[in-house]
Amino acid sequence: MNDEAARLNSRALAAFFLLAYAISWAAWAIPVLPSLGPMLAAIIVIAVTTGRAGFRGMLSGLTRWRVPARWWLVAISPVALVLLTLAALLLTGQSPPDSTDVLRQFGGSSAAAAFLFVLATVAASVGEEVGWRGYALPQLQRRFRPLPATLVLALLWWLWHLEFFIIDKLPLSQFPAYLIEVVAIALILTWLYNRSGGSILLVVVFHAAYNGVSTTGLTTAVVTLAAILQGILLVVLELYAGRHGRSVLGSVSNGPDGEVTSVKD
Repeated sequence: MNDEAARLNSRALAAFFLLAYAISWAAWAIPVLPSLGPMLAAIIVIAVTTGRAGFRGMLSGLTRWRVPARWWLVAISPVALVLLTLAALLLTGQSPPDSTDVLRQFGGSSAAAAFLFVLATVAASVGEEVGWRGYALPQLQRRFRPLPATLVLALLWWLWHLEFFIIDKLPLSQFPAYLIEVVAIALILTWLYNRSGGSILLVVVFHAAYNGVSTTGLTTAVVTLAAILQGILLVVLELYAGRHGRSVLGSVSNGPDGEVTSVKD
């Protein structure tokens, strides 16, 4: 990347992050809408910079479903992990956790409430991932290796979540520790996005699955612990591979036209 392209890339990225924060925080009182901020920011920046070509690249990522089956398994792994946990509870004669309290937030524990919960979870995941992984990650990877690019994105993603701690009236004392979870998930999503050839669809599925099963104390603890352990493993493997000039996380970068231009080990 030449100096001029690097400057334009930096300005576009800065504009994206500023818009993502501004739109999300401005919509704090409206359910789900804050999660759409990153996607709306990406749409605005792409419209100003790469235009139709950039939108074609985004659409390509959103519809990229023809990937090896193992990456689909990774994408749905949070659901599989929780189902295995629930099966283990039933086999040992223990009662499964009750998630009706979550559904009551959407009007009750009925099928309609469950549908609204799923719809809101998917919409929020699309809104975030089109921006974070669909736009910001490939742009960061044009300048940095996958690990530092992921850590930069994870830090900004974590700070962006401060709004939700305030909205949901969660103890702010828990926010610093939340960084560990965010970094771990960011590492998994970078790995999934890169290795699937830049599939925004798959990272949306993982994000929705992760949030969707985190409805009780037990299921949240299970998927969070699994994500943290996987994140640690990915860092160890990435550092080892880096000593040999390779990358476990892989690397996908977008060219000026918005299309994926490279997938590297």
